[in-house]
Amino acid sequence: RYTLTLLLLLGLLLGLDWFLPPSGPSACEEERRAAMEASGVYVPSCEDGGAFTPTQCQQGGQCWCVDPTGRELPGTRRHGDSPVCSEGNMGSQCHHDGSFLPLQCDVTSCWCVSEDGQEVVGTRVPRQTASSNCSTSSFRV
Repeated sequence: RYTLTLLLLLGLLLGLDWFLPPSGPSACEEERRAAMEASGVYVPSCEDGGAFTPTQCQQGGQCWCVDPTGRELPGTRRHGDSPVCSEGNMGSQCHHDGSFLPLQCDVTSCWCVSEDGQEVVGTRVPRQTASSNCSTSSFRV
């Protein structure tokens, strides 16, 4: 009986560090610090807890969405207006004139669309592997 209690306590103590928040600066904070020490480079934006801000912007008016690791999400870069980057609000991405961008993405995947916004069958891929190659000459709906 004492052995079981001792083993449970030991397991709890050894596993305790799993519940503690990581010490030191986050990846975003590290990248931000390094960028601020350099000149002429993009400086990432971090939230209070150290996570990357979902919408990143640079001087000159370009903004884009990033994943939790700070990697740019394909098809989200905008000039002059900010993309909507919250997970629950990834609607259709459009040009300034209202026409659909050929590459559309949600939180988990990306796909090509026709001029009227219809998904091109067979083009859906995981967001991490998406490229922006949806030229209209490469597919037909």
